[in-house]
Amino acid sequence: MDGAMVGNHTDGSIPSRNQRWRIDWGAGRLLVHSKAAAPQITDVNRRFHHLRITCAMAMLRQQPRVCDGHKAMWQNNADVGSVKMRVFVCGDELGLGFVVAQRLLSQGHKVMMLTSFDDLIPNLTKNGMNPVRGQIQDTAPQRQLAKADAVIDASVPSTYPLKKVYVSRLRPSLLRRALEGSGRPLIMTSSAAVLGDTGSRPMREDAPIHPLPGFAWLPRLEEEILISSGLRGMVIRPAWLVHGCRSPSWAIEIGNWIKLAKRFKRGKYIGSGEKRYSAVHFDDLADLYCVALKKAAAGTILHAASENFSVKELAMAIHRGLGFKGEPSSLPLSKARRFSPIADALTRSHTLSGELARTLGWHPSRDSILKEIEQIAFEDAFVSRHRLPRTECKSVQ
Repeated sequence: MDGAMVGNHTDGSIPSRNQRWRIDWGAGRLLVHSKAAAPQITDVNRRFHHLRITCAMAMLRQQPRVCDGHKAMWQNNADVGSVKMRVFVCGDELGLGFVVAQRLLSQGHKVMMLTSFDDLIPNLTKNGMNPVRGQIQDTAPQRQLAKADAVIDASVPSTYPLKKVYVSRLRPSLLRRALEGSGRPLIMTSSAAVLGDTGSRPMREDAPIHPLPGFAWLPRLEEEILISSGLRGMVIRPAWLVHGCRSPSWAIEIGNWIKLAKRFKRGKYIGSGEKRYSAVHFDDLADLYCVALKKAAAGTILHAASENFSVKELAMAIHRGLGFKGEPSSLPLSKARRFSPIADALTRSHTLSGELARTLGWHPSRDSILKEIEQIAFEDAFVSRHRLPRTECKSVQ
């Protein structure tokens, strides 16, 4: 279960609303109460990328088929911003989905929030949402889905521990089939993992795909949403690092860099340090979903990236936060492997260009990730110096 957490995180982490994890920043570990992701290795069929782009461009040149009940609303995308809608939100109901729902409520929309957990219903109701209990294929969610003017799936489908992934069984695919022919918007959340190692140049939405191991199914799911007739399908790919919420992937990635720095008493980067990451703040990411709902056309992919930075810059932020003197230095990959179980993964670049999203009116404005990383490192150093106990935190009901 994903649950919010509170308490004194004396290990330097601040629990987010979408976690039930205990994070040990200093050791670079993520202790989970649920199943951890384990990538599976599958072959990549790159023809889906070219088919997706071709069909998506074709869709942009034609009007979607719209049922009578939603025809007036979706005939002209320019009018969408002034329409108050009933939006069905699912996925990460106390994380990104929750924040997206709050943004929609502040804009005057009504929000139906899917949840599988009874103990979350009071919190969702208190925050102005209409909780819908169950799985997407259940009767109650299907009934509410039929009443919705738009649908947002705010989480990447979890496929662990499946060895074979059937795209047709994943929630975005089920949503697509439920909405097909209605002309309504469906926003799916994807991942930067679909692009693999991007190199140092920020990748645009039409870049070739090279999915990381365990994500070979994701291009097929993107394609299904983007080229589906009779609905306004859109895909958002968040940056590799989403900060402001300290998610599990964030804990693993940044925790390992901090672990290396503490081991060698200075900030460390692997090789030349020119590998690059993209990042986006949690709240800026939520804003983009609202922008896409209002302005993005059918078949649109949007990269949610507000900044790109090098691993060397990351090492410098950790170096300053831990209070080390001098400058960060390079570490050979062979040596890094002895101290970090994900050393090879830390040598990849994951850079996205967020320019297309900006042309739609997305204006990310939150603090840089490097500032937050420096603060995390400072908290970790403070805990270590004062030998404070590392404690578990309780879940918010």
